[in-house]
Amino acid sequence: MALDFDGTIVDCRKRQTLLAASLCKAVSLQIDNDRFWVEKRRGASTELALRQQGLDKIAAQKLAKLWIEQCENDVWLRIDRVFDGAKTALQCLREVNCEVHLITARARADALHRQLCWLSIRDFFQAVHVVPPQGANIHKAEVLRQIRSDVYVGDTESDFVASRVAGVPFLAVCCGQRSLPFLRKNTSLDIKAIKKNLLTAVKGILDEKP
Repeated sequence: MALDFDGTIVDCRKRQTLLAASLCKAVSLQIDNDRFWVEKRRGASTELALRQQGLDKIAAQKLAKLWIEQCENDVWLRIDRVFDGAKTALQCLREVNCEVHLITARARADALHRQLCWLSIRDFFQAVHVVPPQGANIHKAEVLRQIRSDVYVGDTESDFVASRVAGVPFLAVCCGQRSLPFLRKNTSLDIKAIKKNLLTAVKGILDEKP
């Protein structure tokens, strides 16, 4: 089994919104954090989510670039928290001796490994695979094929594409970076394949195992 990280295991909402607000405040601009996150969950890029709050194109581009450069800094990553029920889901998989691989798109693998230790979840994974953010779906598909995963759980349309390219069954969770309406509109997933969170997804997978 393979799992995505941001938006699937950890809640990255606070990190992403506070960073955006901080960058805007530094240039005397103000945004609505909740609205920013709603737009992101609707599929907007960071730049577009900022522009939809009235920032002009040049300002939004500059701030989005800074956002990307800083979002994996340790000071911001320490804000992330494991979703309620996610550790229970990982423990359930461990109890049935399920081999779990973590596949995530990050620019800084070193920061991810530190984060896994802070959150006390590194030992739940057989291996951690970090792929480049650019072309993440293709890179994730390559990993899925290499490890011969029997299912992939993620929270975005990119994860969905990766699973389809690799020919691996996919379950989506709608607690993360994409909303339920967005996932229904932008993937061909049946509603039964979109779960509330990781724990619900894992319970469904284990219930179907012989």
